[in-house]
Amino acid sequence: MNRNRFHPKRLLPLTFLFALTTGLLPTAAGAQDTSTDLFLYSDQNVNFGRGVSENANGGSLAWGESYYLDSYVTMYETK
Repeated sequence: MNRNRFHPKRLLPLTFLFALTTGLLPTAAGAQDTSTDLFLYSDQNVNFGRGVSENANGGSLAWGESYYLDSYVTMYETK
């Protein structure tokens, strides 16, 4: 019967290796916010990000762009 099976000198390298490998494992970052990316993606889907800026009708241009600009301001204020 071998009583020196769990000798501290044998466990030290294994403990160090375990601590090293668990420290290198990737962890999920819970603080990543993708709402801006989602907003910009949806903004690019409307006339390639130009909104209604190419509309020749002045009233449509003013009212249309006001909503887009308001959405940018709201996104900025909530960040």
